[in-house]
Order: sequence, then C-alpha cells, then structure tokens
Amino acid sequence: MCTGLSEKELYISLSQIDGYHSPKLYLEQYITPPNIAATIIKFIDEEYQDIRGKNLLDLGCGTGMLSIGSCLLGSHSFGIDVCQRALGVARENISRLGVNDVDFICGDITNIKQFFIPKKIDTVLMNPPFGTKDNYGIDIKFIDAAISVSCNSIYSLHKTTTRKHILEFGEMRKLQTNVLAEIRFNIDNTFKFHKKKSVDIDVDLIKFEVCD
Repeated sequence: MCTGLSEKELYISLSQIDGYHSPKLYLEQYITPPNIAATIIKFIDEEYQDIRGKNLLDLGCGTGMLSIGSCLLGSHSFGIDVCQRALGVARENISRLGVNDVDFICGDITNIKQFFIPKKIDTVLMNPPFGTKDNYGIDIKFIDAAISVSCNSIYSLHKTTTRKHILEFGEMRKLQTNVLAEIRFNIDNTFKFHKKKSVDIDVDLIKFEVCD
C-alpha cells in the first residue's frame, strides 16, 4: 500500500468512494465529504503521527470514507457499523480502490465489548451521528465506545453548537480534550424533507486523549 500520498492524491482516491444507496434517516447516514476526510486524515498523520503504522478504528464507518482513507496513508483499519447494506458498499469501495488492509464488522457500537478486534487499537477516528433528530445522546455513546477500546487517541467530529456539552463530557471522563479545528461541513440534499440542494454546518474536530 502506498503511504506517501499528498492530500490532493488522497482526495482524488476518496472521491471514488460510493455513499449510501438508500440512506436511513434514523441512523443519520450522511457521507463525510472526501475533501474534508482527506484534510483531516493528512492533518492527523502529519501533526500527531496517529495514522501511519497504527491500528485504527472507525466507529459508525458507513461506506468506509475514514477507514479507507486512513488505510491509504498506511494504517490497518477496522470499521464497525450497524448497517449491513452500508458495509456492503464499503466492501465494494475497497475492492474498487485495491485496498486490502481494512476489516469491516457489522454490529451496534453501544455494545462494543461483543466484538472481537484482533489487534490493540491505537487510534479511533470517527464521524458519529450528531444526535439532532431522534438520536439525542448518541454522540456521547460513540465517545464512550471509543474510550472503551482506545489506548491512545480519539478523533471525533461533532456539531460546533454542541461543543460546550462535549468538552464538559470529556472533562467528566477525565480525558484531555481539545478542539483541533472548526470545519465547514457540507451535507448534500439526502432526504425528502431537505429543501435546499445542500447545507453547510459548522463542525468541530475534537481530540480526546485517553490517559492510563
């Protein structure tokens, strides 16, 4: 696997990833835009060395944008998602891109202890549901799941409007918590109730460091 990709080359590769064929609203199935995924993954790799050569877990991986992107930069990636159909698309994506070092697992992350993950996890990178519809609190459940399996760093995307809540949760769990970047996140018209072609929302990239 080539690990010397530039951000532009990574973006070009990730642009080939298919999204959800029939997205489910209750699962908040929005694909992470490939330009944002490429920028985040390169940033984490270059600034924190938490991608290349690491065992990485993508919770709520969907069709594989973050787990595949990380693998393209040299991680061994595991992706967990509750939607078997999304994982079917993810497997088609790795086949198309010729990526071999990604394992996908179907299951509910809120019961993550049921999964056998054969390698120690160094890094968690995830774009969890924002919890803004009927899923209030699901973002916190994703962080809890990440804490239970990560021995080092967790990188997670959350709506900027929830920043205070997320930081307070990190403090309560005695995590070192930092907002690394505020990102303009573009979501395409995905569901029937969407009136606009796309909408931009402000999203934080937050790092949680798990201390022994």
